[in-house]
Amino acid sequence: MLANLRSELAILPQILSIRANRSTFGYRNSIKYHKYHDRCRSAFAKSGKNRAVDPVLKAKAAEFLDEGAAFIENDHTKTVGAQIVERINSQPANLRWEADEAGNQIKLTSDVLTSFPELRVLSENVLEPFLNEVFGSNYKIFLSVMFKSVAFDDSPIGSQIWHSDGGPGTCVNIIYYPGGARAEQGAMELLPWSASRKLLIGCARHVRRFLQRSPKASKADIRNLKAEYYADQIDGMLNVTRPVSDSGAVLFFRNNCVHKGGFPEPGNERLAIIFHAYPHMDPPDYDDWFANGRPKTAPYPVDPHF
Repeated sequence: MLANLRSELAILPQILSIRANRSTFGYRNSIKYHKYHDRCRSAFAKSGKNRAVDPVLKAKAAEFLDEGAAFIENDHTKTVGAQIVERINSQPANLRWEADEAGNQIKLTSDVLTSFPELRVLSENVLEPFLNEVFGSNYKIFLSVMFKSVAFDDSPIGSQIWHSDGGPGTCVNIIYYPGGARAEQGAMELLPWSASRKLLIGCARHVRRFLQRSPKASKADIRNLKAEYYADQIDGMLNVTRPVSDSGAVLFFRNNCVHKGGFPEPGNERLAIIFHAYPHMDPPDYDDWFANGRPKTAPYPVDPHF
């Protein structure tokens, strides 16, 4: 009884962080991102900036706030996607790709935003109005990456198995499928935030019990333990969603929603662009973003006002 109490107290900061801040960071580490978000909302409200007026985007933002995820397919996502696919197929010299067979990916090593200026239309007409509604503030892209998912290996690995990203709870993950994504291509699967929250708390307790028995466990051991726990718990759950599309579409979801994706069936591949977006005090500086890029330099910003 006493041992169980001690165990629960040991993970209490993590459980509080999951419940209050939608993060596995621990309460003290995660709260600064939410305090900054509050400041962003206050400044945005005082600025008088008009929010999204498109009723579909408003409805999708409301869906995101309720479920932790939303899938958008409209004229902008389709048109920009078709332009990007056409550019890739023409094999321009400025696009540099590198195979990562261990990760079942072919990665774009040139910067995403500078390589595809077409994404500015998507950013201004889909990402910005949607995120203004979700955040109640301006937004900023922290990182952007692009890759083709290819089944070099017979088994899914890394982000292709169930996981949560473990970043700040204010982060919104954005996955843009320029050419769409179907189930056989490895379209993303995820759980809504309410179910993810329960899984994360259960997993924290599961890992704590494991560490009490195996205190010298490696990071790889814990990563595999979490993946197995999620897979066992999720098996047969009815609220797993998998949005699919035959043309350009974008999926928004909370950083710590439990998810997996990108392991295609043989003969298929999935093209995806990933953004991580955060609330921000400053309006988007598209001229700077598309001139200098927003490459991935770290998994998350140490300073919320990056």
